Amino acid sequence: MDQVFLNKISEIIEANLENEKFGVGELSSKIGISRSNINRRLRSLHKNSINKLIQEIRLQRAMDMLQQKVATASEVAFRVGFSSPTYFNKCFHEYYGFPPGEVKKLEEYYSEKARHIVTSETISAGQGLIPANKRQTNRRKLILRFLLPAMLTLLVLFSVFYFFKGVLFKQSALANYITIKDAERSIAIIPFKNLSGDPGQDFFSEGMTEEILNHLFKIGGLKIPSSSSTARFKESKLSIRQIARELGVSYVLEGSVSKSANKVRVIVGLINGKNENLVWREEYNRSMTAVDILDIQSDVALQVAENLKVLVHPEVKERIKARSTENTEAYFLYLQAMYEPYLQSMQMLKRAVSLDPVFADAYATMAYSIMWNAGDSLNREQKIEIVEPLLNKALQLNRNSVVAHAHFAEFKLWFYWDFETAGKEYQIFKQLNPSNYECFSSFSQYLWAVGRSREAYILCEANFKQNKNSHYDWVHMALAYEGIGEKEKALETIETALRLFPHADFVLFRNALSIFVIYGRYEEAIELFEKRTAGSDIHELANRVLGDAGIAYYKSGNKSKAKTFLNELLSRTSNIDIIDTYMTVAVLYVVMGENDKALQWLEKAYIKRETSMVLLKYDPHFLPLHGDPRFEDLLVKIGFK
Repeated sequence: MDQVFLNKISEIIEANLENEKFGVGELSSKIGISRSNINRRLRSLHKNSINKLIQEIRLQRAMDMLQQKVATASEVAFRVGFSSPTYFNKCFHEYYGFPPGEVKKLEEYYSEKARHIVTSETISAGQGLIPANKRQTNRRKLILRFLLPAMLTLLVLFSVFYFFKGVLFKQSALANYITIKDAERSIAIIPFKNLSGDPGQDFFSEGMTEEILNHLFKIGGLKIPSSSSTARFKESKLSIRQIARELGVSYVLEGSVSKSANKVRVIVGLINGKNENLVWREEYNRSMTAVDILDIQSDVALQVAENLKVLVHPEVKERIKARSTENTEAYFLYLQAMYEPYLQSMQMLKRAVSLDPVFADAYATMAYSIMWNAGDSLNREQKIEIVEPLLNKALQLNRNSVVAHAHFAEFKLWFYWDFETAGKEYQIFKQLNPSNYECFSSFSQYLWAVGRSREAYILCEANFKQNKNSHYDWVHMALAYEGIGEKEKALETIETALRLFPHADFVLFRNALSIFVIYGRYEEAIELFEKRTAGSDIHELANRVLGDAGIAYYKSGNKSKAKTFLNELLSRTSNIDIIDTYMTVAVLYVVMGENDKALQWLEKAYIKRETSMVLLKYDPHFLPLHGDPRFEDLLVKIGFK
């Protein structure tokens, strides 16, 4: 029970990390225990007051961010709840023994053969990097004491001993830290080969790859390109050295999967990307059961971590070992559902939860599919009626389900405009999945919605540094530049994406069209639109595409064409189930200078609860309406502060 209490406190503090006013009073109200009882109980377990613990957690997360280079020291200060960078520097220095600005410098002291060590067990899970004993500080006494040449051998043992005792570094509140270079912590998981001879079993080999990848994402401090970045190397003839170079990693994990009757054979190998030496290899011959398959996945992930000299906190290890289901048929239906069209996928997921009623990830995946893949077959109210119980069920069954927290955050943001809950859920997701930078990009949508564009940019940039092989990564980066007003970089990024991925799906086309329009590149927008929609009927085009193309034509002088698109959108408003029609109509009216009509349609969009209204406040198309009392009232009703 004590550990449950500590975990609950940690979870609440983490969810409110950016709130500089969050203290024991706020914690007391959220946890339902008086201030005195919280402090008394905590002191018996942790020997610290709650305010001290909150500050430790803030500083711990600050170290995470600084070592992962996601922001400057000043930006980190605000992100972990310090209103003053100066005070943050003071607290950081007192806690770690050196200022935050020296974190980067300290890493330069490590050689490639540096000893990998960790702090002792702490409250909750996590990974990170704390400098070893070669750092330069003002502790002259320590330097004189340990640098005696005649005591070199004793130095290593002595310093490691004192490290674990907390003399050289204070123990963290929520994470363990390792000393290992960024380059040494980088690994790419190449899609496993399907050796069964049946292409219909690709879902199994790809699912195996994805599950191992998801386990590694739970270990903080690792650089792991996303599956969308590594997918193109599935049948690649490139050498491991070339693949590692292209992905910017030091190690590559490859494997194969074959099935025979009720047996499965999985062969995996961890290879050094610099010299192509085999670091570790394992062959698993197991029965074709969910228990054995899931155990293989967790064992591979933990073996990789061990061979990379990354020590995994016991609680993270337990989460990696935890099985999502033990029902074999349910698990295979779940894996296969990821690769099927909506209706077939839903049938498989429904069957999976009927076979295993406690399969949390299957409930969450079903909810996600209904939210975004059901299209116009269900209206908002119908989706909420189905989705909300599914997500609540998933979280009730497994509070550590990364899938459930990610989808619950999206649900609360887009369907309820509940910024506070969405933000908390995204924070939990980041804690459970600290190395999944690609998914952090989805968190950026929440940050854009609440006006925290700089933070959205930082997240997207962190992802973009290691994931550039998918057009989605380029789109997110271009939007991040647009969000902070970097016009030239936004345009350069989206134009590069169009060149690199000429046959990419609708997402790239739609967002490129939007960025061209936002920055007044109307001729290029029209050229792109006409090229990508050649031969398409106007009735087949998505609302946003019609809206952006309508703006481009109107601004280029072809007002009749723009009017045609507007009329098409107006005709769609009779179907209340088509997504985001009203808001798109409002955009065109703003561009045409008819602000009253635009506000009328925005009011209708509010009543209908169109999902994109969550982005209304910072949508550049609606800047002409800012200051109008009707528009400002609408923002308040939506929930913008």
